[in-house]
Amino acid sequence: KRPQPTAPGMRRGVARGAKSMKGRWLGALDPMVELRLDWKQREGDELVAFTDVAIVRSPYRHAQDLPVTWTLAYMAELADVTAPPHDPDENAARLLRAAVDALLSGSESLVIARYVTAWVLRLHGELPDVSRCAGCDRELAAGGTWHWRLHGVGCAACANDDAGPILRPDDIAFLEEVRRRPPAAVATPDPQVLRRTGAFLRHLVHELAGKPLKSERFLEGP
Repeated sequence: KRPQPTAPGMRRGVARGAKSMKGRWLGALDPMVELRLDWKQREGDELVAFTDVAIVRSPYRHAQDLPVTWTLAYMAELADVTAPPHDPDENAARLLRAAVDALLSGSESLVIARYVTAWVLRLHGELPDVSRCAGCDRELAAGGTWHWRLHGVGCAACANDDAGPILRPDDIAFLEEVRRRPPAAVATPDPQVLRRTGAFLRHLVHELAGKPLKSERFLEGP
């Protein structure tokens, strides 16, 4: 299965011979490989039959770093579990292409993982403004805490019960930089910022996807 970044959107199907160690499918089904595909579909069938493939771009021809490989796998799984079927989402397609470009140009893997996660959540309406309290609309100069009732980040006065992950001021500053800049232009923050924002974003991804992503544990490491 493979997210299709342009029309006609996500398609799921079968590819005869895809498990062979040689032939046209070799390397084509690796995560985040951009393909040109032909398929056929019988009326009433949910799955399509992929008949031909050509690799347009493979990030694995340029990057062999293990963290990059796991980030690509994570991005593909995140797209897979959040993309509506048959819905060509050009915003998501541009996001994923820009993220792959940033990885191949040397951007920090976890920064790109956080970037893609934040923007996927934002595109699905699951990541509200983190710079202002969702309860009283005051600027969160001292940081805040995710609150499910508010469905947003609240200040100490508003998010005093049923609270989730905490965001400190430098965490909010990083997420605001992610919101404003392209992925390759986002600076690598302190490791603790990456850790805390990762926990915060995973909280929201699990709510959106209904389950943890399998690739998360490899992405984050021990």
